[in-house]
Amino acid sequence: MNQNKTVNHRGFSLIELLIVIACIGIIMAISYPHMRNALVDARQSGALQNLRGMVTAQHTYHLQYKRFATLTELDSFRTGFGTLSTGTLLKNNYTFQTVPASPSVTQLESSFTITGTTVLPDGTIYQYLTDQSGNITRTLP
Repeated sequence: MNQNKTVNHRGFSLIELLIVIACIGIIMAISYPHMRNALVDARQSGALQNLRGMVTAQHTYHLQYKRFATLTELDSFRTGFGTLSTGTLLKNNYTFQTVPASPSVTQLESSFTITGTTVLPDGTIYQYLTDQSGNITRTLP
C-alpha cells in the first residue's frame, strides 16, 4: 500500500487575510466622516420638519382657541412631534422647548417661540429657533 497521498488543502494565508482587513479598515476610515455628516444632515432635516409642523399646528390651535399653545397642549392637540418630557419634546436627538419655558396665557395670545437643540458627540451644539412668523433661524453654531 502506498501511503504517500498528497492532500492539497487550499485556504487563505494569514498575509492575505491581513491585507483584506487592512483594505476594509481604509475604506471605513475614508467613508466614516461622510456617513457622520449625512447622519447630522438627516437629523437637522428632521428637526426643521418638526419645527415647520409645530408652526402649522400652532396656527391651527390659535384659530380654535384664540391663543398659541404650550408644548404640552400642542402635543395633545397634534401628536407625532416627539416624546413629551417635563415641558420639552424629544425627537431625533433634538430637544424642543418654548422660550420662555413656561409662557403665560397673555404671552401666548400674540406670540410663541420654540427652539430645537442638539449636541453632537464632538460637543458641537446646533440650535434652531422659530416663532409665529414661521421663519426658522439657526442660532447655533
